[in-house]
Amino acid sequence: MSGSQIKTDIRIEGQFLRFDRNEKGQPRRIELLSDNSIDRIKLKKSLRRDCPHLKPGDRVLVIGTKKHDLKTGRVKHKARKILKIQTPEPQGRPTSSKSVASKTAPSKDTGKILICQKGQCRKRGSAEVYEAVRQTLEQQGLADSVRVRLTGCLKRCKSAPNAIVLPNKSHHSHLKPQNIPTLIQQHFPSAPKQQGRVKLAPTTLHS
Repeated sequence: MSGSQIKTDIRIEGQFLRFDRNEKGQPRRIELLSDNSIDRIKLKKSLRRDCPHLKPGDRVLVIGTKKHDLKTGRVKHKARKILKIQTPEPQGRPTSSKSVASKTAPSKDTGKILICQKGQCRKRGSAEVYEAVRQTLEQQGLADSVRVRLTGCLKRCKSAPNAIVLPNKSHHSHLKPQNIPTLIQQHFPSAPKQQGRVKLAPTTLHS
C-alpha cells in the first residue's frame, strides 16, 4: 500500500438504507445510516451473494476496512462481513402507572434531517440551508425531537444542495432557506405553520 494511504479495521453499526447495484442488477455497495452520517460501503465479492435478504430499515453491524487517502482526503469503506442485529420484542403491556404514562408521552426523537456539506452542496448554500433548518426547528418547538446533522456526499451533486429526512428516507434537492418551513411542515405536520422566511444567522461548516 502507498505511504499516502492509511488502512484500518472498522466495525460500524447502523440502519441499512439501500443497495447500490451495477448494470447487471447485482449489489456492489450498501448505504448505511449511522449516528451522524450516511456511509457508502463496498461489498466484498464473496459477500454480494449473501446480501439480498437485507431490507431497508434492518439494523446491521458491518465489519471490514477503511482506506484513507491522505493526498486526496478520500475515504473508502469495504465490508467483509455483515451481521443482522435482532431488535428485541416488546415484553407485553406495561402495568405500572409509570409505564402507562410513558406510553402516552411523545417519543423524544421523531425524526432526523441529514444535510450534505460536501462539494457542490457547500458551494450552493448548504450552510444557509442547515442554519434555516436549525432555526425553524427551534421556532416550531421541534429542536428536542427532530435532529439536524451534517453528512457526507449524498451522490446527487447536480441537484445540490441535498438533504435526506428520516425516518421515511425522503430525499430533497435544490433546497433553499425559504423552502425549509414548508419542508418541516410536510414531514412533521404537528408543528405550527411558520409564516414568512427564516431569518438566517452566520454559520460555519467544517469539512
